[in-house]
Amino acid sequence: MESQPEGYRFPVDEDVDLVVAPAADRVMVWISPKAVEKYGLDPQDNECVSGLKALVCELDSANCMGGAQLGDVDLPWYVTEETTFDAGGYTYGFDERGADGDRYVVIASASGDAKGGARWLDSAQMAEASSVVLRDEQGPLTSLASFLGDIDYRPFWVSIKTSGLALLISFALGLFAAWKTMGTSSRIKGLLDSVFTIPMVLPPTVCGFLLLMLFGRSTGVGQWLIAHGISIVFTWPAAVISAVVVSFPLVYRTALGAFESLDTQMLDAARTLGWS
Repeated sequence: MESQPEGYRFPVDEDVDLVVAPAADRVMVWISPKAVEKYGLDPQDNECVSGLKALVCELDSANCMGGAQLGDVDLPWYVTEETTFDAGGYTYGFDERGADGDRYVVIASASGDAKGGARWLDSAQMAEASSVVLRDEQGPLTSLASFLGDIDYRPFWVSIKTSGLALLISFALGLFAAWKTMGTSSRIKGLLDSVFTIPMVLPPTVCGFLLLMLFGRSTGVGQWLIAHGISIVFTWPAAVISAVVVSFPLVYRTALGAFESLDTQMLDAARTLGWS
C-alpha cells in the first residue's frame, strides 16, 4: 500500500512497552527504550532475560487455551531494545509509522517472504508490581451473573418474536380453515384437507425449497414483490412465513378433529334455539 511500511504489519497501541513475536526457530522480544530506562532493564543481562522469559512463558501458559506453549520448546530468545533488529534473515521494525500515523510492528525479508518471521505476535504495557491491583476471584453466583450478563440475547428475542407471531397467525388461520372445511361437501372437504396437510408430510427442507422457489428473485411473485419494494428471502418475515407454513397443518388438524367430534344433533338443537 502506498506510503505504508513494507512488510507484514501488526498494528500495536501507542503505549506498548513489550512485543513478543515467536517464530518456528526463534522468539523475538522487544522492550521499548522508555521501559528500559524507567525500570532499569538491561536486555544484555542474562538474569534480566531469564526473568523476562519466565514472565512471558507464565503469561503464555495462562492464555494459551490448550495450544502449544512457549515454555514447552527450547528456542533461542532474542531480546532487544533497538527499534530495528535483524535475525534469521528477517528484519523486525518495532516502531514503524504508517501514512495514517498508526504504529506497527513490521516484519520483512530480502526474499519478500515474511511467513517465517513470526507465527503470531502479542504486545503489552509494562507496569510496576506495586501499581497492579489483583482482581478478587468471583464466587459462583457472581460468576453466573457475569456469564448471563455477557450473553447476546438478540437471537433469543428474535426466536421468541418469530415463534409468537407465527403461533398467532397459525392459530387464526388453522381455526378458520378447519371451520370452513367442516361446512363443505365431502368431496371438496377431502381436497381441502389434502392441500392443507401437505406441509405436514413434506420434509422441512422441501418446504423451504418450495418457499424459495415461490418468493425467490427469479420467480414472478418474487420479482413482483421486489418491484414494489418488498424483500422476503432471508429476512425476519421470511422466518415467520416458514414457521407458519410448518405449524399451520398441526393447528388445522387439531381444530378439525375438535370440530368433527361435536355431535351434529347438538348443533341442530342449537339452531332451533336461534343460535348460528
